[in-house]
Amino acid sequence: MVQDGGRGLVDPTALAACFAPSPANPGYGLTWWLLCPGLVPPGPRAGIDADAFARLGGLKVRMAAGAGNQRLYLIPDRELVVVRQADGILQALRGRGPAWSDVDFLTRLPGMA
Repeated sequence: MVQDGGRGLVDPTALAACFAPSPANPGYGLTWWLLCPGLVPPGPRAGIDADAFARLGGLKVRMAAGAGNQRLYLIPDRELVVVRQADGILQALRGRGPAWSDVDFLTRLPGMA
């Protein structure tokens, strides 16, 4: 439903607010990360790279990020929805998990490099 622009919602235009850049961070909407120019990542261990947009060739990626580097990626230009589930969430929250990079993960998907 989100990937489809809110089709089926009573007011599909309300969904657009989720993907409007916030004044404080152009790379963050309403609970969604927007891999775009001006992105201010949340922290060094979050795996969200300020240069991600350029490294993905300008591809539009919308992302929900969860604990332990769980991810939900929406990539409208490729008609992709990608879910990454994680284990070791408690270790990651304590800063003991492995390093994570969204761009490294995304560029390994077929057709994304």
